Amino acid sequence: MPDQVGPYRLFQRLGTGGMGTAYRAEDTRDGRIVAVKILHPHLVDDEEAVLRLQREAQIARRLDHPNIARVLDAGDDAGQHYLVMEYVDGETLQDLLNRELRLPESETHRLILAIAAALQAANAQGVIHRDIKPGNILLARDGRVLVSDFGVARQADYSTMTARGGFVGTPPYAAPEVFGGAADTRSDLYALGLVAIQALTGVAPAASAG
Repeated sequence: MPDQVGPYRLFQRLGTGGMGTAYRAEDTRDGRIVAVKILHPHLVDDEEAVLRLQREAQIARRLDHPNIARVLDAGDDAGQHYLVMEYVDGETLQDLLNRELRLPESETHRLILAIAAALQAANAQGVIHRDIKPGNILLARDGRVLVSDFGVARQADYSTMTARGGFVGTPPYAAPEVFGGAADTRSDLYALGLVAIQALTGVAPAASAG
């Protein structure tokens, strides 16, 4: 684990995804605790991966909503491309479902309403998340529900990097049209519906390109 990137001192690994590894960190300028996602070393020369990280910062900064995780900063430290987000003390919805399998109707209702509010705010800004799934929903210990990871989001006024006919996202949660690169705001709602079903039944969706 690196000790520091930019002004951020890293001290705990939080998790690893397809694009990078996230760390709990301290901003040495003011002592604030943040989360820093660093692009995987093998992707530093991948122009599309670097642009996606930069685009995530650009898109997320446009979104100001209590149910959307805030992006605070982004940079490049000697080839280490990173994104700085608010640190959420808690777990993902996937973590909770792994432990509890299914949730009560009242709790599912609360979570889905919060996620829907975040998506409505994003969609109103012309942003389609394109990867709504339990792993991208953060559940803070203080009760907040936050949508995170806009790494493959598409902005209506921003040309997508995925050519029509391509695919980005997580197959089990993707609407059929997404496999042809035709995602729109309804695709996010489709994924949200699958998340709700999984939370209520304990059964994760199966991938389908139909």
